[in-house]
Amino acid sequence: MANCSAPLRYVLPDSILHQLKAGRQVKVGKNGYIDLLSPQEHEGRIKAQVSRFVEAMPLEAEAKSRVIQQLNRITFRYSSAVRYPTFFGHSAALDALEMPPAATYWRSEYLHGEENPAFNAMMHLIGHFLRDAIIGKDQPGYDFLSGNCRGQEVVWTHRVEEEKDLFDPARYISFQEAGADFFAYLMMRFILTREPEFVNKSLYFHPGYLQEFETGDKARTIKDKFPAYAVPGVQTSYWVTYYGAACTEVPARVFADFLLTQWWFTQQTENGEPASTFQEWLHARAFTPQTEFLIPGPDPRDDAQTWGLIPARQARLVPASPKADAEADINGRSVRNFLQIPAVYLDTGKVIHIARTAFELLLPGSEEFKRIRLEPGAQLRLGTDFEPNLASGAFRFRSAVDFRTPLATCQAKSTDFLVRLEEEETLFETYNGSLSLKSEKDVEDVMAGEGTSVNKRGRIKKATQLKQLPPPVQPIKHRHPFQLDGILHEVPQGYRK
Repeated sequence: MANCSAPLRYVLPDSILHQLKAGRQVKVGKNGYIDLLSPQEHEGRIKAQVSRFVEAMPLEAEAKSRVIQQLNRITFRYSSAVRYPTFFGHSAALDALEMPPAATYWRSEYLHGEENPAFNAMMHLIGHFLRDAIIGKDQPGYDFLSGNCRGQEVVWTHRVEEEKDLFDPARYISFQEAGADFFAYLMMRFILTREPEFVNKSLYFHPGYLQEFETGDKARTIKDKFPAYAVPGVQTSYWVTYYGAACTEVPARVFADFLLTQWWFTQQTENGEPASTFQEWLHARAFTPQTEFLIPGPDPRDDAQTWGLIPARQARLVPASPKADAEADINGRSVRNFLQIPAVYLDTGKVIHIARTAFELLLPGSEEFKRIRLEPGAQLRLGTDFEPNLASGAFRFRSAVDFRTPLATCQAKSTDFLVRLEEEETLFETYNGSLSLKSEKDVEDVMAGEGTSVNKRGRIKKATQLKQLPPPVQPIKHRHPFQLDGILHEVPQGYRK
């Protein structure tokens, strides 16, 4: 039985051709059904299915309407120059997907791909689109993803080696790819439980490689070959396991919660951008109150560690000002291209000098990041446990971080204070809590609202009241598009495996 809207051709696969013998009845297609559609009908069916998924997501009404309108505006650009369906990332318009020729893509070459069927590849691309449309709006993007997302992506390898710019693009590319695959997987679960006719009769519904995410077997072997935190398949498998049965019961809510976790990272750094790596997603998940999620869950870090998804501790240096002008020297080597580099990753012992614009230095801590704002001209060296050794310039500390200068050491019980190293003296201002300073000659406690200085001879002035306090640093605030009202903050029994 065929469902054809026009005279279209179906190429029989070899497995069927071998069965064709005189007098023998052979079922073709899916359970005897063939759904041969025009490219436009394929596109319409995909948009309709994704629209139903978005409708089921707990989004604010305005956001939901906007996303569906953007989805309906997507065009599929077919070209013989394109071999695999491709998403070009933030640098391209959200309303176009690059496709191989329609006559090729919607026929058997892609249709019967066991690993990466045509339908799954399209849902993968739509996963990228939804992430951008829901939480990526108005966020500065990086085009290192451009051209790297192809429907035939390599799921289980570390695709990009570390680059010269002290960061690994694979951390970012793999996170984007894993998130798109996670949507494709959730979409498969959504369709399995809600569209039995499509599941049982459509040639285009095939789990393909998405089945590999349902057990952690393959994922857990990767860490012996590649850094798992830079391999998309491991990350997707982890999320499928972490959310457990909720992926089947409420897949649209799971995807919303997954994106909401990324959004919460905007509140934990100065530049206010959503999580762009698995490590950032993990950080947002671990240090945001569980009442702020759509699907509360356990601390994800222990399991992530066993999967090899937590890299060695490193500091991160992130531009806090316009990225086009940002420049920093790391061990004497200039790094400028911050339109393409979201963060510089730093090991202990690195010497940092800020050449242009301010930066935020995020030091690894036992809990949340320890944050320091480095003004132009600031220079420091990271000690053996990432303790900052300040050499020159101005530093605004946003966390209680012990440090040393050439003239004194400091124990900090303040989460907001300023240190400025000048030629003749080092100045300290405390805006909350207290600082305990010690030089070769003096000790002094500097309380909230007080300031002091240490001269070149190591003498510490008695702390005095500051004439004026600077306004408190306010983190960038964004309003997320998710609807938390009326959502039960309990995980129904059976949601976790």
